[in-house]
Amino acid sequence: MNNDGNRYKIKIADNNKNTFFVNAGKIVLSIGSAPEAQLTDAFDHNNGVTYINKIYYPSMDDNISLFRSKLASLSTDQRNILIVGTNASTIELLYIIANTPAVLQVVNNITLLSVSGKLPAQISYRQNTRR
Repeated sequence: MNNDGNRYKIKIADNNKNTFFVNAGKIVLSIGSAPEAQLTDAFDHNNGVTYINKIYYPSMDDNISLFRSKLASLSTDQRNILIVGTNASTIELLYIIANTPAVLQVVNNITLLSVSGKLPAQISYRQNTRR
């Protein structure tokens, strides 16, 4: 990468060793999303736990219907959701739950596990000061 003061010139090579140049005022390098990994294979649907590894598979609507019906079949104190991670999918899921009365009425508690321990302020209803 060369910088001539106001512009950047980047030489790029593809898998076939073909090269070309990009000349721009700003460059953003992105490597994409990290591969998804399954949390565990210890859960099965016979032990009373409903485990959803990929919220978009087969679809977000199908999975929301699944956990809504599962939660509705439990006693109120058992209607809990554990979400591991606070990525964009998690935030989307929280918005959907918060704006879907049929889901909200069957949820007792939602717990998030996050490396940072934070969510964007716009959807953090209660600030957690513990670290």
